[in-house]
Amino acid sequence: MFVVRSDGEDCYSTSGGWIQLSGPSTQFPLAWPSEKQSTVARSTTEAETVALSHVLYEEGLPMLLWKQLLNREVHLRGREDNEATAKIVFAGYSKRLRHPRRTQRILVASLSKQLNQPDVEVMLVNTLFQKADVFIRCCRVTLGECHETT
Repeated sequence: MFVVRSDGEDCYSTSGGWIQLSGPSTQFPLAWPSEKQSTVARSTTEAETVALSHVLYEEGLPMLLWKQLLNREVHLRGREDNEATAKIVFAGYSKRLRHPRRTQRILVASLSKQLNQPDVEVMLVNTLFQKADVFIRCCRVTLGECHETT
């Protein structure tokens, strides 16, 4: 659900996410945010934490309103591919990530509290299983170079 990447043109990372409504045998995309971060992160872990926070608060938690609309249990399941980020947000604190409160306006303890709610779950996954990854990668081909092969 949460992905981050910096392109070669500048040092700003891009946060991206993929939110879908899933049933026993169906999946329906609801949101796929992708946004450049407002400040330069000092580490991949910081950029991932900012991406996690952004997608969770801006898109994920509001999706829990589906509980009322569907009148059934709804759970928010996030996927994080950075082990250090997962450890930090579950612990709720990191000495090295004290400054994002000032620079990125995120509070790791608040993020941790939200992720420990009964209807929110974040799992550590391999990067290959990140659906949101496609929204932060840039395609460096022109329309004339795209050909369908038969």
